[in-house]
Amino acid sequence: MMQTKLALSLLAGAVVLGVATGAVAAAVGGDDTAGRDTPRASASPTPSPTAEEKKEETEPAAAAPTVESGGGDQGVPEAGAGLLPPSDLLITPGAVGPVRAGMTKAQALATGYFVADVPAPVDGCPVRPLTWRDEYVNTVDLQTAENGDVLSVGVRQPGPHTRSGFGVGTTWAQLRSVASDPQDAGYGQTGVFVRESNDASWIGFLFDTTPDQLADDDRVTFVEVTKGGQPGLVRDGC
Repeated sequence: MMQTKLALSLLAGAVVLGVATGAVAAAVGGDDTAGRDTPRASASPTPSPTAEEKKEETEPAAAAPTVESGGGDQGVPEAGAGLLPPSDLLITPGAVGPVRAGMTKAQALATGYFVADVPAPVDGCPVRPLTWRDEYVNTVDLQTAENGDVLSVGVRQPGPHTRSGFGVGTTWAQLRSVASDPQDAGYGQTGVFVRESNDASWIGFLFDTTPDQLADDDRVTFVEVTKGGQPGLVRDGC
């Protein structure tokens, strides 16, 4: 009987010792199941997105509201979608960017750069058939016939430029090798010109000094492009 009790006591002690050893191993991050095919608990499955969440993920972001242009400086600093900013407009004989002298009103409107039939900002002047969008009006201008056909495009501020980088701010020294001899443009000013002989398209560059006083460091103050006739380099009050 004593031997039986002793054996049971030893067996109980071994069980307690085994439990204690396992608890210590778990506490220090050990793994006493190495080499065994003991199944492990799997991570909780990620819940499937709801129909509403799927809709939010697939729907495109709402477009920014469009600001309508009135043809004046109304604080619209960026070009519209797909349009070049003023600084990227390329000056070529007869054209500034995609806008060409000789375009009809409909063709000009189709470029996206204009609004139609805008009242002139000066009293007594007629309604303008075409006017550049707000973000362009401080840099470029336009002369049209009464029916809206484009007669010429003018550049008044630095930004638009030729492939060689010529535009408002270019010096006479830089233009001398590619432009015509200086000509009197009236009002004490000078014009020099580049002509595309194939279709009589022009670029005119204006300097605010007389031809006899034109110096290498004088800078272009205005650019005008035309087709069929040499640019006049003049703008009236309207």
